[in-house]
Amino acid sequence: MSYLNSKGATAIASQDQFAKMLCIVGFEGNLDLLKLLHLCEVDLETADYDLRHVGHLAACEGHFEMLKYLASETKFDF
Repeated sequence: MSYLNSKGATAIASQDQFAKMLCIVGFEGNLDLLKLLHLCEVDLETADYDLRHVGHLAACEGHFEMLKYLASETKFDF
């Protein structure tokens, strides 16, 4: 996917789909996918129906590297 992005491709999905994906990413601690979504300019602050977002799930699951990435490499509003 990063190769495709380097050639101009991006991620296309509904806001609900991105919210679900980001919650799964935060829960599982999938930093590579988070970086790719950020590279594709996905709004990382998109929340699910309970208003949880990738930062909430990453914190709850103890994914500190993901939290450091959000704080230092993105404009994520905690």
